[in-house]
Amino acid sequence: MMRDSSPPPHGVSVDIRRFEAAGGDDLGVCFAIEGAALDAGHSKLVGDTTVLTTQVRGRVAAVLGDELTLEEPAGQTRVRFLLPSGVALAGLLDRFVSVEVTHRIGTSGATSIDASIRDGRGRLLLWAHDGGLTAERSARGLQLRITHPPDGDPRLAIGAAKHAVTTVEAGRAGRVDGGDASYVVLVLRVGPGDASYVLIRC
Repeated sequence: MMRDSSPPPHGVSVDIRRFEAAGGDDLGVCFAIEGAALDAGHSKLVGDTTVLTTQVRGRVAAVLGDELTLEEPAGQTRVRFLLPSGVALAGLLDRFVSVEVTHRIGTSGATSIDASIRDGRGRLLLWAHDGGLTAERSARGLQLRITHPPDGDPRLAIGAAKHAVTTVEAGRAGRVDGGDASYVVLVLRVGPGDASYVLIRC
């Protein structure tokens, strides 16, 4: 049985009961990196989509409200974030992490954001996505797709290849078998071609 709350052995804590009690008040997620070195970011064109990626690494010197402060050799970098109720990053204090934020901007105006936090060993601690989602996608060792039950609202199906798939509706949480690790997924929003979710390492 999935617990209502999880201690933060990896630095990111999640309170499932609090998230589900919010009743859909959390509409999306967002990340932004401020003060990064010029060579921390790059852009490329993939088809008709511009992909902008910024990655920073350092020791977490402070966690205040919706902001992480990273100590890097060249100075401090701020990571601002909007995460759903019940997710806390205070346990990352004094840990070495890498943060990557990718924005995708299509010529049609469609946008999406993916943000990940990894520990010093490269293990995925948190993955947040908001925006466009193709019918089926593979990312970070997981396969995702949007399902359309005939008797209900769209749901997010997620799981590692050859492992059980978890199907979760908006406003709910589920346990995900990632093959080499287990995760909790919080689904904020899911619709045709669009989803917002946060994946957290257990």
